[in-house]
Amino acid sequence: MEEITQKRQLAAIMFTDIVGYTALMGKDTDKALELIRISKEIQKPLVEKHNGRWLKEMGDGSLSSFNSALDAVNCSIEIQEIARGKLDAKLRIGIHLGDVTVEQDDVYGDGVNVASRLESIADPGGIYISESIEKAIKGQTDIQAKYLGEAKLKNVDYGVRTYALQGVGLPIPEVKDGEELSGHFIAELQRRGVPRAGATYVVLSLLLILLVPYAKSLVDLPLWSTTALLTVLIVGLPIALYLAWNYEQSPEGFVRTSSKESWQNPYKGSQKKPLTSNFVIVGLILVIIAMYLYPRYAGNSTKDARAGAETISNSVMAVFPFTIHGGDELNYLKEGMAKLLITKLDGAGELRCVNFHSLPGVINRKADSYDDPEINSQVARRFGAGIFIIGDIVQAGIKIQINAIAYSTQDGKEIGSGSVEGEVVVIFELVDDLAAQLLSDLNPDSDIRVQRIAAVTTSSLQAYKDYLRGERALRQGQFQLSVDAFKNAINEDSLFALAYYRLSIAAEWNLEGELARQTAEKALLHASRLSDRDRQLLEAFLLRTSGANEEAERLYRSILASYPHDIEVWMDLGEIMNHAYPLRGRSFVESRVVLKRILSYDPDHWGSLIHLARVSAFESNTEELDSIVDKFISLHPQENRELEILALQAFYKNDENEQEQMIEKLRRSSDLSLALGIWNISVYARNFEGAKRVGRLLADENRSVEGRTLAHAWLAHLHLVNGHWQMAMEEIEAMAAFSPGEALEYQALLYSLPFLPQGFVNLEVTKDQLENLDPSTIPNSNSTFIVFNAHNDLHPLIRTYLLGLINAKLGQADLALQQADQLEQLDAGPGTLGVDLALCINAQIAIEENRTQEALSILEQTRAHIWYGQTMASPYYSYAYERFIRAELLFELGRYHEALPWYEYLTEISPFELVYLPISHLRRGQIYEQLGQTENARSHYARFIELWKDSDSDFQFMVKMAEKNLQALQNGEVSK
Repeated sequence: MEEITQKRQLAAIMFTDIVGYTALMGKDTDKALELIRISKEIQKPLVEKHNGRWLKEMGDGSLSSFNSALDAVNCSIEIQEIARGKLDAKLRIGIHLGDVTVEQDDVYGDGVNVASRLESIADPGGIYISESIEKAIKGQTDIQAKYLGEAKLKNVDYGVRTYALQGVGLPIPEVKDGEELSGHFIAELQRRGVPRAGATYVVLSLLLILLVPYAKSLVDLPLWSTTALLTVLIVGLPIALYLAWNYEQSPEGFVRTSSKESWQNPYKGSQKKPLTSNFVIVGLILVIIAMYLYPRYAGNSTKDARAGAETISNSVMAVFPFTIHGGDELNYLKEGMAKLLITKLDGAGELRCVNFHSLPGVINRKADSYDDPEINSQVARRFGAGIFIIGDIVQAGIKIQINAIAYSTQDGKEIGSGSVEGEVVVIFELVDDLAAQLLSDLNPDSDIRVQRIAAVTTSSLQAYKDYLRGERALRQGQFQLSVDAFKNAINEDSLFALAYYRLSIAAEWNLEGELARQTAEKALLHASRLSDRDRQLLEAFLLRTSGANEEAERLYRSILASYPHDIEVWMDLGEIMNHAYPLRGRSFVESRVVLKRILSYDPDHWGSLIHLARVSAFESNTEELDSIVDKFISLHPQENRELEILALQAFYKNDENEQEQMIEKLRRSSDLSLALGIWNISVYARNFEGAKRVGRLLADENRSVEGRTLAHAWLAHLHLVNGHWQMAMEEIEAMAAFSPGEALEYQALLYSLPFLPQGFVNLEVTKDQLENLDPSTIPNSNSTFIVFNAHNDLHPLIRTYLLGLINAKLGQADLALQQADQLEQLDAGPGTLGVDLALCINAQIAIEENRTQEALSILEQTRAHIWYGQTMASPYYSYAYERFIRAELLFELGRYHEALPWYEYLTEISPFELVYLPISHLRRGQIYEQLGQTENARSHYARFIELWKDSDSDFQFMVKMAEKNLQALQNGEVSK
């Protein structure tokens, strides 16, 4: 006799049952038996597909076991999905994870009993699971379960916390009294977000009540105002709770929480904001903000008397330009003396000085005198300063006398002073003495010791003069003049750390990336000669130029905690948001808030103006763009940047006369001006034909080789925006006539585009050509501008990457892996480009082998530590391919809400990205259609069709598909 073996194990048990089977058996036996047959045909293969065991059938029911709770849940969802289409009845399903006894092909135990009882109380077509299953699948973003309460199940001695799976096609639970589901009302309160809405309402109401005394100190409110506010808040609470109970946020907008749309809502709990949050609570926040901002904008008298009552600090000081009484040869000390005092006093004890670069925009720059205490007091308070200093320098023969007075911004009283006399050549020693006198008056009980000013600046008066000249040029947008002046300062004093650092800033704006990095590293070598604040800024700058943008952003925000009104820090933060956010799946448009803040301090800040102009054009804000351009041009910045902004405006407005005039100006301009024009016109104005016109100017045979190379590369990508493959290849052929190596690189890159029809290009031929390419034969660009030299010394890496990508696409995984390993060893300069491109090859291998989730996990490891200046001029540094593939993988996995921002913000950095613009519209159309957002879907389908309506015949099948989907939506259908 065969021995019967038993063992105990943890298993996920699934019970299924046909609803109404017993009644049907009494009426129509044949139909009932047919239902059982079809049900088994549906369920058994799916159980095996999801790694389960089909154990037995019990009349119209079935019992299966799984080693994984997730497998059991995925199987149940698929069973219900197929049953809805094939089975002329509904199934109930119950699942429980518990300890069971396994005996041959059967299981017993409490775990089986719980699953069976959960199935018996499930809704027709529904799936009920126990808490043990819910905990096991909690990390799955695409599966949601809602708590129903604690069920008292037959023959189960304890309460079972019960959940219902939620999703498309699954029913809303109908809780019946007989089921004894205790705690259901509390569960419903939680599901509908009522406790969260109520708590938020109460907290914000209390905050509003606490602000009433503050408001009364600013505005004469009537005596009954507090009572009225309390009444409104008390009456508003039940309204808030009612709205939260009945409505929630979904992709279709606000829906009733008792509706099918609510039950099938794909949003997570944190995303399902109750209607309360979006109306009542937001209203309260607006009231709070209004009360806070009122004293700043209600009028000059109120603002000047009370503004920033809680933000003015006596540890913050503003130092204004000094007034000069004497010859013009001392004019450099107007700003120079203020800068020296700031460098000396900032960080002395608790003292913090407003960055001098923040001040010129709020004072009259053309003034001969800055000694009006009333005006200066208003300006100082605007920057949170409780103290401000004004002073003058009087020339008497070969000597000068420097006088400075410190005032309180609260009452305008003098609180300290200093006066020193000596020859100009000992100016640094004079500043030391003057600062010591001021500190003695401001804090007589403290023994504050600070470094000599020469130790944190320079001991060379000529170097300091050149430094100040560089600062003035930089502030006016004259980058080349600024670079030259800072270089002169360094030639006078090779240890002048501040001049090195400021030269790196000027070089960055002059698009000289290598110079910017080199001089920043030189500044780091002499960092002991920098003030604490400048050392922090240098550290953040080095992080930014190495591409560690997230770390740099954290450091800049940390600096702002101590210097909240520092324009320079805000501008550096804006640079990161403007140029690096798209690398993280965010939009450069987020920089608008920062740029507007800078302009509120300094309306003439050219850096903010040029960035905000791009944002305005991108957002189609014509009025704002025109205003910004007028202001920008009035500042007379460097010609390259002036032509850049004028080209953006002319081609955004699509005015033929303005465009013709602009073309003539650009025709006579430098290669750099043309490149900047193409970039702005294509990426921000979205005028692709205009960008091509300017591109043909740069491709002229009389232009530099590097300019022509970039022009043909950009033109090829711009042709593909309209699906013109043959025209793109003609640009590559034209490039090959004078730069064959780079032409082959760009050809291979275009041949690797992921959306090309299968078999469209012969990758084997391109692979052979790349293998025969000697990257050392491709000369480096002699240009100092990053726009033209981004690929200097990078061609060995580019060749290896392209070979790896092509081998992966050809299914030659071993070769591709070898090239990925080589990439990690090759020198890619600062940043993580080599490692990231290796990850891209590994991801492509996984894609070819249908390992979608693994491919996405690999791409998510990329860090994109790239200096933003390189992203504009290089398809590799812009990570366009990698970001598009990431979006495609999310799309394929059905993670639509995660995919959308990667598609939407894919084309905000470089003309090289624009090749993906049409497909990104197509995908967004498909996603919004799946989400039921018909209007958005129609808009994106129409945009794709418009871009590719005249595309080459090989691409027309995608156009026809989009047209079919669009027509279906217009007819009220959903395309398949």
